[in-house]
Amino acid sequence: MKTAAVSSSFNEYDLLDSFRRRVDEYRAEIDWHIIVDNLSDDRYRELLRKTFPDSIILERFSNGGTTAAFNDGIKYALAEGAEAVLLITQDIRLPADSLMELKNLLASRPKAGIVGPVLLKPDMKTIEEFGGTINQRTLEITKNYAGRLINDDLPEEMKVDFIAGGMNLTRREVFEQIGLQDESLFMYCDELDFDYRAKKTGWELITTQRAKAVHEHPGEASFFKPYSLFLMTRNHLWVVRKHLGRSATLRVALSKLKKFPRFTAGMVKHGRAMTALAYGWGIVKGLSG
Repeated sequence: MKTAAVSSSFNEYDLLDSFRRRVDEYRAEIDWHIIVDNLSDDRYRELLRKTFPDSIILERFSNGGTTAAFNDGIKYALAEGAEAVLLITQDIRLPADSLMELKNLLASRPKAGIVGPVLLKPDMKTIEEFGGTINQRTLEITKNYAGRLINDDLPEEMKVDFIAGGMNLTRREVFEQIGLQDESLFMYCDELDFDYRAKKTGWELITTQRAKAVHEHPGEASFFKPYSLFLMTRNHLWVVRKHLGRSATLRVALSKLKKFPRFTAGMVKHGRAMTALAYGWGIVKGLSG
C-alpha cells in the first residue's frame, strides 16, 4: 500500500531536531514524506530544508492552519498516487512497525476508512486515547480508556466514532468520497468534522493496540492557551451547526455558558483571566457563525 506521511510546520525551531528523529523511525514504511509549511520566516524555512533534505516541502503563501496545510499535503499525495495518507503532527512519535500494523489493518478491512493506534502520554504507559465516542446530540467526544495504563486488558482493536486528527491513516477513497478538511476550522475539531462525515457515509473507523504512538507534546496543554481554547470552543459550535443545525447549536452553547462563571472563577484564581475570556469569546463567535 503506497503511503504518504503529511505534517505541517510553522516556526517550530525547538521541535526540528526531535521532529527529524521521529520521522526517521517510520520513514522506511512510507513512500513520500511531505511537510507543508505555513508561511514560516525565511530562517526557519532554510533550516527545515537542511534538516529534511530528502522530504517534499510545500511552502504556503499564507498561514492556513493545520487544516489548509494538511489539505495541501493530501492533494499532493493523491496526485502522486498514494493509496493511503498518514496525518501526523510533529510531536507524535510513531515507533517502527506501528505504521505497518496500521497499513495491514487498512488493507485487510475493505470498509475501514480511517485507522489509528492507541495514543500514549510521554511516559509511554498512560493512555491518552484509544479512539473515542461522539455524543450524537452534542458532538462532544469521550476518549476511550483515557488515563488508564496500557495493558493486555485493552481490546486488540475497536470500532470507534473518533480518531485523533494528528495521528491517523486514511484510505484515499475516503478523501475522494467526502472531500478534504474543512479549512474554516483552521485547527482543532477538524478531526471531529472529518470523522463524523466519514462514518456518516458508511466508512468504519478502527483503532488497534497492535500499533502504538506517543504524544510527546511540549509545554503547557493547549487547553490553557487562550487562542487554542478559543478555537476549540468556537469550532465545536461550528461543527454542531454544520451537522445538527441551529437549535442544537443553541442548546450546546447554553450548556457551555452554564459552565462559564465557574470556569472563569477558576481561571482568574490561577492568573489565567485571558483563558477565561477566550472561552467566552469562543462561545460568542461560535453562535455568530
